Formats: sequence, C-alpha cells, structure tokens
Amino acid sequence: MNISLASLLSLRTEYEEIIRRYRIPDEYKKSDIHSLVWFKSYGKGSNRLRSRYDRAIEIANIILEEYEYEKEKSNISSIRGKEVQAL
Repeated sequence: MNISLASLLSLRTEYEEIIRRYRIPDEYKKSDIHSLVWFKSYGKGSNRLRSRYDRAIEIANIILEEYEYEKEKSNISSIRGKEVQAL
C-alpha cells in the first residue's frame, strides 16, 4: 500500500469529523496511531450503531495498514535504541 500524504491527511480529517461525537475518552479522540488502535479494539461497544461507524473503522484500517507498510519499508524498528553519532 502506498497512499499519498495528502490522501492520508484527508482521511485523518474525515475520521476525526466522524468520531467527534462518539463515546470515546478524550485522550483517544485523535487520529494518532495509538488512538486508532484503541478505537479498533474498544470503540465498537458504544459506537457500532452510530452514524458512519463502519466508515470510521475502514479509515482506521487504511491508516494503520499504511503505517505498518511504511514502518516495514523503512525498517524503523531496527534503529530504535541505537545511539546517534554527532558529526
């Protein structure tokens, strides 16, 4: 998967607009990765019958898939914890 930055930002905006009035703790009413994972796991309970819930889940899945794709492509996990040397 390879989505443009503009498309990702548009999806994030749409997601945030959809969940704005959902029953979600304030710390998870964002579109960061942690909040998207939380919504996929726990958002269904109070929100599955709300308007556009299915679209919110679809957007969360798209963003998370893109995140995983980019993480694997750049191999970010392999550089964690290593000291950066100054030039």
